[in-house]
Amino acid sequence: MATHAPERVGFCLPPALVQRTGGLALADRWATRYDSVSNSSAESPFAEFIGAFELPTVERRAPWWPFAGALMAAALSLGLVFVERSVTDRTLLIVALIGYFLTPFATAVFLILAMALHRRMSVVYGYVEASGQRQIKWCSLVAWSGFVIALPHIWQVADYFSLLLAPGA
Repeated sequence: MATHAPERVGFCLPPALVQRTGGLALADRWATRYDSVSNSSAESPFAEFIGAFELPTVERRAPWWPFAGALMAAALSLGLVFVERSVTDRTLLIVALIGYFLTPFATAVFLILAMALHRRMSVVYGYVEASGQRQIKWCSLVAWSGFVIALPHIWQVADYFSLLLAPGA
């Protein structure tokens, strides 16, 4: 039974690495992979250890919850636009302020969270960059549309204060 020595492929392992990996297991892996004579690891006495040095092939995608949260905040704010038409004057200001803070501010917070998660996950092995960029794109579209959704709320708050501060009212 022949063993592959590191000299066969033309490199030397540092002694600390040889001690940590259990002898020639790493050298045998490199020898079977890059040896021009044989590419088969079946003849190697360390064949069961060769797979231990392979990284797993796991795909990690960006989390979906920032987009779902931004979408729910925008949908709730859009629903509050229609609720504003049927509430009394006392609760109108509260409903308009809640809708106003949900749309541009909450959706922007979810966009910032999506960007932070993408940045933090980009150093993780197996992370799919395209999924994070797609999440950021969709969260930014919801955040920008949140400014349009906030316009009726801003109108209601301005109308409330204009009636409150109007002279002679």
